[in-house]
Amino acid sequence: MALLALAGPSAATSPPTLVIACLGDSITVGVTHRGARDPLGGYPGRLQRRVGPQVRVLNRGLAGTTTAFWLTDPSSEDGRRIWRGLLQLWPDLPRAEPPRGAKSLTRATLDVDHPDLVVVLLGVNDLGAEPAGAKIVERTSARLERIQQEASSPGRTVLLATLLPNRRDPEEPRARLNARIRARHPDALPLGERFAAAGWTHLLGDEIHPSEEGYDILAAILAEELATRGYLPGAPSSTTSTSSARSAAPSSGSGTPAAATSRATNRSGREATRATEANPASTSASPWDTLGAQFGHSRGPRGYPDHLGMPVLLGAPGPTRTPFWSGRPHGKRTVERRSPMAQVLKSGCFCGAVQVELVGQPNVQAYCHCSSCRGWLGAPIHAATLWPTPNVKVVKGADKLGMFKRTEASHRQFCTGCGSPVLVLHPAIGMTDVPVGTIPGFAFKPTLHVHYGEKVLAVRDGLPKFKDFPKEFGGSGDTLAE
Repeated sequence: MALLALAGPSAATSPPTLVIACLGDSITVGVTHRGARDPLGGYPGRLQRRVGPQVRVLNRGLAGTTTAFWLTDPSSEDGRRIWRGLLQLWPDLPRAEPPRGAKSLTRATLDVDHPDLVVVLLGVNDLGAEPAGAKIVERTSARLERIQQEASSPGRTVLLATLLPNRRDPEEPRARLNARIRARHPDALPLGERFAAAGWTHLLGDEIHPSEEGYDILAAILAEELATRGYLPGAPSSTTSTSSARSAAPSSGSGTPAAATSRATNRSGREATRATEANPASTSASPWDTLGAQFGHSRGPRGYPDHLGMPVLLGAPGPTRTPFWSGRPHGKRTVERRSPMAQVLKSGCFCGAVQVELVGQPNVQAYCHCSSCRGWLGAPIHAATLWPTPNVKVVKGADKLGMFKRTEASHRQFCTGCGSPVLVLHPAIGMTDVPVGTIPGFAFKPTLHVHYGEKVLAVRDGLPKFKDFPKEFGGSGDTLAE
């Protein structure tokens, strides 16, 4: 689906005096439930309709993303591939290379957009991707602070928001994370608290995402918070009462409203012209449903899987699609809530010191011919199976696992006893790659080849073979003969 949310009427006759960028995950995108999203663009799109043409609201939401994703270095190999994808994911992102010196995707994106105010609503996928008690609250809090630092710029205000309540995750870690956000950032937006006070159980479209009514309430809360703090002078009053959900949280910003407004008013002519361009209002599905996995699984209409990309970022579900890795509403924990009949497979290292349990079936099966995979395996081809990380459990020998990281996107684990590869963790997307050769009796059913241009062994199996990746997913799109 097109990840840029609707921004409402955009027939402004003069440049906006304030640009707001909303940074987040599928809740920012506006997903309401499996395979659907808010036709008005979630809370950023509905906020745009409330504040009018003198304020421009940019939706920079990407479903499935964690705080770790937004800290990816855009100058790295993974970062460069992601950036090419972002230019297609967000049609209104100016076509440019990542700014020199940007050390994260957060910084690169915002330095191209030049917003005056940034709203950051992130963390729910961090809590959903790692087991409770693994210091995930502390790590997520630290990454949110880094994101705020990366987003900061002279004259720019960055406001972190507390997480919304949901039915999927335990309340305790979310409450602890929200408490840390409030304690460390007195100007934090109390979206989670006010959404809860508005009767959150009736405002969800599924276990985690707001319904259309929920997004309208969320936009009303945000508009009221920003107007109260002086960022939206003269903004239209909310049509939805949120007085019962009003929070006593401090309303001082990390920058000053006057500074933000002044900076917006004095934009260069180039930026002002760009700011008045109409935001796309399409709700059609985008080929970039996901950038987040190395491989796709279900075949698409063009004969190759719909979901392809790099192992760093996941896109949002389209009107008739769901994220390839889930097979169910986004982020649901299949290990903790699995059916008693769920299939359990065994994997492990060559010497048997490390043993792994796999629940269900992999969401992705494919061949990779890249030099990194070949070098790691010492084999001409990597037969890859990608599983949701909660479905992969080391049941024996966790202390025998060593790890090598060339990039933060892939954490390659091996047995320190026999040296055999065991797992590749992709923490930013909550997926784990288990080499098919380590799964006894597994019926491998790949759907395509990627990086076939780097092959050292030709394969004649009739599957599509891409030189790198399809064009829609940041690659050249070139296919090669077998």
